[in-house]
Amino acid sequence: MENVQSIEMPILLQYPPQQGRKPTSIPDTTQFSSVTRRLFGVPCATPDQAYHISNHNELYLLHLHVPPHLRNYIPTKVLARVSTDAKTCSDMSMESEIATMVFVRSRTVIPVPMVYGYCPTRENAIGQPFSIISFAEGEIMSSSVWEDLSLDTKLRTIRDYARIILELSKLKFDRIGSLYFTPGAAPLYSYHLGPVAWCKPESEIRRKHGPYDRGPWKVSANWLRAALSEEINFMEKMPHLALSTYKCRTGDDRRWRLAQQVLPRLRDRVADTIEDPLDRCKLGPFVLAHMNFNPQ
Repeated sequence: MENVQSIEMPILLQYPPQQGRKPTSIPDTTQFSSVTRRLFGVPCATPDQAYHISNHNELYLLHLHVPPHLRNYIPTKVLARVSTDAKTCSDMSMESEIATMVFVRSRTVIPVPMVYGYCPTRENAIGQPFSIISFAEGEIMSSSVWEDLSLDTKLRTIRDYARIILELSKLKFDRIGSLYFTPGAAPLYSYHLGPVAWCKPESEIRRKHGPYDRGPWKVSANWLRAALSEEINFMEKMPHLALSTYKCRTGDDRRWRLAQQVLPRLRDRVADTIEDPLDRCKLGPFVLAHMNFNPQ
């Protein structure tokens, strides 16, 4: 692809747990200092608490002990982004997340965080997949701070947000899937489209109970049909797990019955692709988008 900027690739960290050592917690925040030593050559303070917690990630703000003469070269603050159990039990892929961040950073002017290093498995001293990324001060747009902003500031923020969506829409692909680094490729920042890294919970159990199509797909109808069919299969073959996973309240089965009725009908109404050159939605090209992209 053209317009590729020169960019520093993140380090794939190999940081196995110490044999015989019992972690103080999961994630073991006392081990972040060893991680920053490997990446930056300096330790960090052990964080007292998480900076922010969401369904899929816990963020820890790390304060690095950087000597004054190195502060122009080494950041004094970075974020440790640690996957939660809900994320590791889904098909959400840290490898795909990192590849996508580097891809967007190298091909657009969108202010994507820099990824310094990452470990995509639990086989490390932290105890969960994690990445170390750059830190920037800010507030989420759904916070109370937003209400206190002036109208001009709100409009400027919304325009900036729209520019981000516009830039992402210029990155086009011939299939639907998720981005990954191509192993052993030259140059190192080569990418390929692989299986979609969606957030369906309990993915390992789902794979054992029927077809589990993750693409990539050349036709949007096949993508939608695969997503619906797998969800229907999950509800039919593992109803108790599906109910507990989606936290349906005991005795309140209205949503459950509605899903049982609506999802099969929706799947059966997914039209087969008509090769119409004017229909961009079915045959692509498909643009880069985040499945949960929102102002937060």
